[in-house]
Amino acid sequence: MTEDQLDALIGRQTAYGGLTVRVVDWVPEGPSLVLTAVGTEAAIQTDQFGEARRRAPRTWTEPVYDADSGTLHPLIVALTDG
Repeated sequence: MTEDQLDALIGRQTAYGGLTVRVVDWVPEGPSLVLTAVGTEAAIQTDQFGEARRRAPRTWTEPVYDADSGTLHPLIVALTDG
């Protein structure tokens, strides 16, 4: 996918892994999408020392391409077709 295509995914939402997720950004390594869970209880976020500091939405990355097949990850397909 091109950078413009990845930029166009920012802000889109879809159902994934039993959650509603929103694309908040993408990173060139991989490339990967940065996702956040929508409408869920915030998780406790720790600082660099492992101490609980605040509640924040769950945020993680998912690769754009499936590692085994090299095809688009099913999440990307859902975001572009749905």
